[in-house]
Amino acid sequence: MTWKVLLNRLQQLSPTELKQTATVHTQVLDEFYPVTEMRASTIGDVADGVLDYGHFYLETDE
Repeated sequence: MTWKVLLNRLQQLSPTELKQTATVHTQVLDEFYPVTEMRASTIGDVADGVLDYGHFYLETDE
């Protein structure tokens, strides 16, 4: 899913739905986790070879 697709879907939500906590689901564990932050990758993340510098991602406390 791209950020553009996500934005389009968010814009279709009702005002009530927009007040709900953003949540992610991991299929492997079949668990739901609340999103706690939206961040952008740093130089250290790039060194790990996982994300490009400045790539946005959603974070959970889990």
